[in-house]
Amino acid sequence: MKNLIRAEFIKIFKRWNQWVMLFLLLLFQNIPVLIVLLGKLQNPSSYYLPEILTMQLSTAATTSSLIGMLILILSVSSLGGEYGWGTLRTVLVRGTPRRAFLTAKLIALLLVLLFWFLALLLVSLPLGWAVTVRMNQQISWGFFNLSGGFTLLEFLARSYFTVIPAVILGFFWTTVGRSVGVGMAAAFVHVVVADPLLHQLLRTFGGFWAELSRYTMMAL
Repeated sequence: MKNLIRAEFIKIFKRWNQWVMLFLLLLFQNIPVLIVLLGKLQNPSSYYLPEILTMQLSTAATTSSLIGMLILILSVSSLGGEYGWGTLRTVLVRGTPRRAFLTAKLIALLLVLLFWFLALLLVSLPLGWAVTVRMNQQISWGFFNLSGGFTLLEFLARSYFTVIPAVILGFFWTTVGRSVGVGMAAAFVHVVVADPLLHQLLRTFGGFWAELSRYTMMAL
């Protein structure tokens, strides 16, 4: 299994579309920061350091946002490409169990997405510093201690956990439909339409059903 995960991890990183989507994620995520640096935003306090770190993670964890769509595209294309190129059949013919192959690909994909979140944090550090200095504010250096590190780690874990259901969903529908189009369409409809609707219905029913609504992607 380790060799399969390593092979899938390397395969994803070698594809140019992964880097293009990461670039787009960092670009779109930081457009408001660039606007702040140009002095065009009225309330830039969310982009001060260290507030920018948790704000960026919160935005990236919104599965129905543009960033969420990029995450879904990566999830679907990483598996859908295997069907489109016919490489999945070759792998299975060589004796690799289907379950092991899909599990390794999903784990590798989740590791790549963790890399995306860490890259977002690294880019946010200098940008947050630039905004804070630009607005003549004091940086809360007291945050950068052991307690602050654990707080940021917890927030990273919560944000990362939020996108995992959407990733698994896109992965599932791509496997069932055996194509990028089917997987993306089904995952998109579920994330944008079905899941918010289910969340509201469960809350409307109240009681036990309202408790279940806490486990929808909308609530997470």
